[in-house]
Amino acid sequence: MFLQYGEAGVFQKFTSVVLKCINSSEDSLCVNGRDTANPKFYNMTLGSRYGCLSMNPTLSPTSSPSPTSPTPSSSHGVGVGTMVIVILLSGIILYCGVGCLFHRTVNGAQGTDQIPHYAFWSSIPGLIKDGWLFATERCRQKKDPEGYDSL
Repeated sequence: MFLQYGEAGVFQKFTSVVLKCINSSEDSLCVNGRDTANPKFYNMTLGSRYGCLSMNPTLSPTSSPSPTSPTPSSSHGVGVGTMVIVILLSGIILYCGVGCLFHRTVNGAQGTDQIPHYAFWSSIPGLIKDGWLFATERCRQKKDPEGYDSL
């Protein structure tokens, strides 16, 4: 971590704080002081269990780390990616279900006419094909040896 402080965007002093992982319930701060090469730089080292990648959140400040306690990497909770996928799939199902119900009850639609935005969704495969052909067209073109494009 690097801190800068001064007046109105003019940084007069700089502080460098190195976060070090220690397996102890006691945190430590070692102030190394000013850098001899540049007196505007201050160096510090902060030792803490919160600096570890596999931090044990169940520890209280008075307890000591236990090798048998679970760590976040071994827990079986639901991750962010899973939540995004669940929300996305739920939204798609809700979109299709409510859209079909609306078209059926309000418009009296039957079959594929009740699918919301059917014309758009049915055009997607053709649009993907056109995009692929456009993107790969340069790779498939053969140039005339004299430098002219073929007709």
